Amino acid sequence: MSILDDMQRTLNDFGDNMIQFGRTAAVQTKQFADTTRLGAKAADKKRVLNQQYAELGEAVFAKLRAVPDNEYQELIDKIKKTQLEIKDLEDQAAAVKGVKRCPECGAQNPLDADYCCKCGRSLQDEV
Repeated sequence: MSILDDMQRTLNDFGDNMIQFGRTAAVQTKQFADTTRLGAKAADKKRVLNQQYAELGEAVFAKLRAVPDNEYQELIDKIKKTQLEIKDLEDQAAAVKGVKRCPECGAQNPLDADYCCKCGRSLQDEV
């Protein structure tokens, strides 16, 4: 065998290795793309499911909040407390902005407004 035959064999092996590397890279790239796509679809479905849970929870809360001494009373009381805390923080933020929110429709009105600019509700009791 000559040195040229050895070089030819080495180059052929290198070429075969590069072809195999390319095929492996293509398979792995496709797998990565597929798993990423499927993971994104699963994440979207989880967001939809969480929204559905939230809607169910709000519906159950709306029905049970007026029922005294139900089995979920402790959780209902926590939710009511958190709702009041949120409203207080939103009212504080509105005051900093120089507006007050209508308790009926939530519209922002000037602090000196007597009536809501959106729904017309009296704001004279609101601060």
